[in-house]
Amino acid sequence: MSSLKRDRGLKLQNKYIDDLKDYILIENEDDLNNVSKGNWIRYVDFQNHELIPCAGILIKTTKKKGRIIITLMSIQKCFWTINFNQNYIYYKKKFNDNDIKRSFLENLKNQL
Repeated sequence: MSSLKRDRGLKLQNKYIDDLKDYILIENEDDLNNVSKGNWIRYVDFQNHELIPCAGILIKTTKKKGRIIITLMSIQKCFWTINFNQNYIYYKKKFNDNDIKRSFLENLKNQL
């Protein structure tokens, strides 16, 4: 990812700070390949810089004719694809059971 594209992606993350809280910008194809299936994906369109309102679960990535296609699924089990090269892509790390338990206990402790 060029530094200009990266800077714009980070500025958009600040613009949509509430919606993209805990999300990380995917800067390049290598980063995308390191994102596990099942992580939540949010994205912002390159052209109008609008956050797409729905998040999706990463199902798979494929490369077709030089384009990187990302397949997402909603919680209602609807599938759609997006082009990595035409969107700023952000992901949210999955939490395992231990992370959830730890977070719950920390919150409980803070309330006492």
